[in-house]
Amino acid sequence: MISNNKPFKVLIVGGGVAGLTLANMLERFNIDYLILEGHGDIAPAVGASIGMFPNGLRILDQIDLYEPLEKLMGSFEETQSTRDMKGRPILSIPRFQDHVRLRHGYPLMFFDRQYLLKVLHERLRYKQRVLLNHKVVDVHLVDDGVEVSTADNQRFEGSILVGADGVHSIVRRHMFRLGHQRDPEAFPADSSNKQECHYLCSYGIARNVPGWVQGDQCTVLGNGCSQLVVSGPENKTYWFFFSKLPTARYGSEIPTCTKAMEAAFAKKYANVTITEKVTFGQVFAHRISSTLTPIHEYVLGKWFFDRIICLGDSVHKPNPIGGQGGNGAIESAAELINALMTKKASLGSLEVMNTLDIQNVFSDMQSKRHERAKRIVFASRLQQSLVAYEKPGLSKFVWRIFVPLKGDEASLGLFGLTLAGASRLERLELKARPRAIPYRDELPAPPLTRVLIVRLAFVVSMLYLFHMARKIPATSQDNTTHMGLQLVTPVVIYVLEGYRLGNGGTPLALPSLFLLAVYFQGLHRVAPIYAILHAFMSLDLSTGRYVQPEVIFSLLVALVVLLVASACSTSDHKTWGAITHGVPQTTAAITFFLSYGLQNWIQRSLSRTAQGEFAFERYKGNDLGLLKLTYACVGSIQAAFHIRLVVLPMLETTTPSSLWWVLGRRALLPSLHPSKKALEEERKADQLKMSRLERLPPEVLHEVFRYVHDGFDRHKWGGYDPPLGYHELQGANLRQNLCALRLVNQQFHELVDPILFQHVFVSSATGIARLDQISKNPNLRRYVRRLELCVIRQKINHFVDYRPNHETKDKDLIYLGRLAIMIHTALPKFPGLKVLKLDFEDIPYSFEREVDVLGSLSCCFKQDTENLFESLATALCRSQLDKLEELDIALPLAHDFGHFLHDESDPEWCSKKTFFEKLKRLRVVYGQCTEDGEGLEFRYEQPNYQYDKYVQQLLPLAKNIESLDVKGSDILRVTPASVSKYHLRELQLDSISISGKTLATLFKQSPEIREVILSGIYLEADTWEEPFKVLSESPITFLYIETCGYSGEGESGEYAPEMIRFVTAPDESYIASLRPEDHAALEAIFKRIHENMRKINGDTYDEVAANLLRKWQKDNILRKMTSAGAFVAEVLARQREEEGLSDFGSSGASIASYLDTLDRRAQWEAGIYPSDSDSSDDDSVRDYSLDGSLDSCLDDSLDDSQDESLDDDSSGDPSDSSDDGL
Repeated sequence: MISNNKPFKVLIVGGGVAGLTLANMLERFNIDYLILEGHGDIAPAVGASIGMFPNGLRILDQIDLYEPLEKLMGSFEETQSTRDMKGRPILSIPRFQDHVRLRHGYPLMFFDRQYLLKVLHERLRYKQRVLLNHKVVDVHLVDDGVEVSTADNQRFEGSILVGADGVHSIVRRHMFRLGHQRDPEAFPADSSNKQECHYLCSYGIARNVPGWVQGDQCTVLGNGCSQLVVSGPENKTYWFFFSKLPTARYGSEIPTCTKAMEAAFAKKYANVTITEKVTFGQVFAHRISSTLTPIHEYVLGKWFFDRIICLGDSVHKPNPIGGQGGNGAIESAAELINALMTKKASLGSLEVMNTLDIQNVFSDMQSKRHERAKRIVFASRLQQSLVAYEKPGLSKFVWRIFVPLKGDEASLGLFGLTLAGASRLERLELKARPRAIPYRDELPAPPLTRVLIVRLAFVVSMLYLFHMARKIPATSQDNTTHMGLQLVTPVVIYVLEGYRLGNGGTPLALPSLFLLAVYFQGLHRVAPIYAILHAFMSLDLSTGRYVQPEVIFSLLVALVVLLVASACSTSDHKTWGAITHGVPQTTAAITFFLSYGLQNWIQRSLSRTAQGEFAFERYKGNDLGLLKLTYACVGSIQAAFHIRLVVLPMLETTTPSSLWWVLGRRALLPSLHPSKKALEEERKADQLKMSRLERLPPEVLHEVFRYVHDGFDRHKWGGYDPPLGYHELQGANLRQNLCALRLVNQQFHELVDPILFQHVFVSSATGIARLDQISKNPNLRRYVRRLELCVIRQKINHFVDYRPNHETKDKDLIYLGRLAIMIHTALPKFPGLKVLKLDFEDIPYSFEREVDVLGSLSCCFKQDTENLFESLATALCRSQLDKLEELDIALPLAHDFGHFLHDESDPEWCSKKTFFEKLKRLRVVYGQCTEDGEGLEFRYEQPNYQYDKYVQQLLPLAKNIESLDVKGSDILRVTPASVSKYHLRELQLDSISISGKTLATLFKQSPEIREVILSGIYLEADTWEEPFKVLSESPITFLYIETCGYSGEGESGEYAPEMIRFVTAPDESYIASLRPEDHAALEAIFKRIHENMRKINGDTYDEVAANLLRKWQKDNILRKMTSAGAFVAEVLARQREEEGLSDFGSSGASIASYLDTLDRRAQWEAGIYPSDSDSSDDDSVRDYSLDGSLDSCLDDSLDDSQDESLDDDSSGDPSDSSDDGL
């Protein structure tokens, strides 16, 4: 349709807030209009109040209507409070109006609705365009316009028609009618039923209410009801009392209220409290006017048709508890003007617009308002449901926990959520009103929206980092030293974020929680979790980022104190280790207590008026200067530390130990340490110690470190091992790294308590096996550095070793209980576990304390637990360690192992069967610690056959085991015949009372057996003839017998504590001591060994025997490295006996003594102590190990040629070589 260029005119039906506001805007842009109002008064006293919010006032300020409204309010102190059902305040915000003004530029105004209408009408220049008593009854679409008919049969025509006539809009009804007539798909058939009603509302105006504090604004909670009571000018009180309907009503079902209903409503709720002193009945009794009405809530899907559009309550009506009804109408009027002016700019004139252009204008207006209107209606509905306890559980959480914890910033922030996206008149300038929070259209660029998929991707990436971090040791020596100053940045971040005003009531407000987690779990595990929380709880409002200056100052003081302490620390590593390891917790503690004291002191020194201003500091930005200073300090510290740690070592030659001391005590500040001469002597001593350690074979070095750490109390020294004192540094020797790296110290921090996790170690079984290969083949030692690198890089998840602390015997049983829980929870997280060692040999078992431990285990496993080791076995068999190959377990009582098995009626039988069948190596040790806690005693005088029915089931389960090592057990008393063949290749029995028949049966069922070690074996009623005979018919290549005899024939039996080895011929003295029936059998064994040697090696017997003897010397104690620390334990035990050193297994100081012994020898060899007094100890210093065994290992590690010569010399009588090896 072609336009005939009629003058553009806007017909407005309704002279309310929306209509009069739109008229003022049209006048501002010189657009003709006409208002048709059905009432005879433009501002009737209908008993309603209205709240003007900053989003509406900002638009009115653009058309010069803000100042007249501000005069209506006057000035009074206003306190906004949320109160419970008894009128008690849950949260109060004094001077609420000032907060809103400073945040958003405009206050929150409440006054009579008729006051606003009067101002809007008085500001019109063309008041004659407002026609009263003109009630519209019909609407028609005409060519290039719209025609309306009034009740007095007048007709008015315009270019467009705007329906601003409220909830019961006549324009909306006729728009639907015309839409259905001309285009049945223009509106849904049930458009008139989109209106919802969930509440009735009594609203009105009262004056001079007794007990009411002028200036108060209260939101009162209720069960199925709620109240909003607000102070107004002229000592008036505005109230809204909401009561929930039993069922929601829609469209025509929404009830119409009468005066009788209002009276009954007021009587029903008369005693409902507003404050402790005021009830609803008292307010209602002092009313000037009042009304009971249903509350309509809706947002229509389409607001226009052809040249007709509706705005305000006619198309979007929120619950009045949110106060956005009138303000939303003002925004819709502004967007309509914006759309019209945009179209005018593109066409040059509004008169040339045709119907399609007008529909585009309407569509543009609705697109900008529809979603925001829906959010406002939803927010108001949600607010009403919370205050009326529609969902009691959720409401209790919000009002009893969330709101009190979050404080006033959260309430002010939630209030401002609906304001940020407010509309404005785009063609008019905004008035300069200072505000802390800008509106969205005032930002230089649109803010980035939080896309859910981006957040999810971020969460997935952080969870992946957390998963990877679990493979890194939770805490280590590296964390203690290198991370000390590196933790400054995360500590500052966590503390500052915790004290930001907007983070109150969230996990981010607990910096101590995260910093404590850093202490136990390490930053690499905590940081991803913190990042996820921060991504979902980060602040949108600038006011929420405020940090009180007292907190920032206290944080700076805490950092300075810690830096000074690090610079002035003593030469003892433990002091520095304790300081750096406690940096996070110490910083948080100093910040908290110092800031708390400063705030209290400042508050007490201020006047009452000044104290009231304290809450408004967040809007002044006075924290920015201190924050910049803090960031600069932290950046400087980190840069200096990074330069000292990374850059300088690359530019200068610095020994590892001296660099450690520089980093440890004088990296950033002047040191108060002794003279340079003393430091140089200390450095040389460290170099000597490291030089001596570097000469150790790698397997010895590994075990020395392991043994030192095993008996050391980590907590006592702040997590650092002072006896060794070496740290992994860039460019340092890999062997020193091997000593310093915690290959055996990954703690299960998240699963075990701090006392237990110091005894749980994880190591690389693959790396240990490779080190073991070095000891067996001297030619491999040239590759030692490459293998050490493999050990360092190996994933630390294959070997678990648990050994209790000998110094805490009174808690060892509790450790066992906790260990059962640990196995139940921790081991499944290590699916690649191959070797598991559980060593309880030295536990003084106490049955009296077992009951308490079992009670806690029953709670853990949710089933009755009758025996501690039974629960331990249950957890172990449930652990689903599919790759486990080796189990090394030592128990305090022999019969307790029976609880590992039970019979086939046991519900855990299947899991136990699966567990044992997959093992290839099994070591079981039984013994009871003696009363003084030293050594083991084995009890055979009263064998407990009660458990044999359980015990004898072990071997059928372990039918795939290749290596079996049993000590101090009745486990082999009855060998079942149900298994015809075992795969045993290695068997070691120690301290066992057994029958010869049982032993022979075991040998018969193990046709693949190659190596047999018998120590402390006492036969019962039988002789050695039968087992020896079986062995002589097997492919055995290795036999070791020590301290064996017959039970009941003396403490040590008939055999002396000597060893029978494969030699060229049996020693006559040994043959003479044998019983006659054993003589022939033993000879047959040696003949069989002789044949097997030739068959396997194709060599002469003497050469093979000599080589095997040398292998035994090297391999006996360092056999499979399954008994961690066994080598060092034996060497140091002999060292202790010969030189009177203290127990190495109980303190780090004694290890220091041992290393000092190494130092003295190195110094002696270097000629540093050539005096007679020093050389007098030559023999004791030089010959410090059993038969020079450690010397032999040291010499072997230093010179491959010595190994080759040893090969040449070993061809003689092996018995002559026994003193040359271990």
